[in-house]
Amino acid sequence: MVIGSFTIYHLYLAVTNQTTIESLSPFLLLRHLPPLPTDGHSLSDPPLEPELSYSQRRLVKDAHSSIRLYDVGWKKNIAQIWGWDRPCGWVYRMFGIGACQGDGRSFPRNPASDDMLARLANELLEADKDR
Repeated sequence: MVIGSFTIYHLYLAVTNQTTIESLSPFLLLRHLPPLPTDGHSLSDPPLEPELSYSQRRLVKDAHSSIRLYDVGWKKNIAQIWGWDRPCGWVYRMFGIGACQGDGRSFPRNPASDDMLARLANELLEADKDR
């Protein structure tokens, strides 16, 4: 039972192209926000979790369920993980040779995530004005 639920959870993470930390920590989104204006609010750039009000924390948690930074579609996500961009890429991956795309530091991002992060930043600023 435990192994089955563990497997299902990690299949979900693979299909959505998330790490366990990204899935469990909604406030990691804050480091990916676009730069905030320099005046008119009390937030640092990027905002830190302790300086957020309850309503701002709620906004981040709600946005976390819909913003997937690296989700480029389930087929491309699986191909990224298993190295299916070349013939027998999974064989290289199984033996630890490495078959992932990119340099290991930067990865393809979901094009819609930038707009969603900008919307979240604006909502956080609006909620900060109401404080």
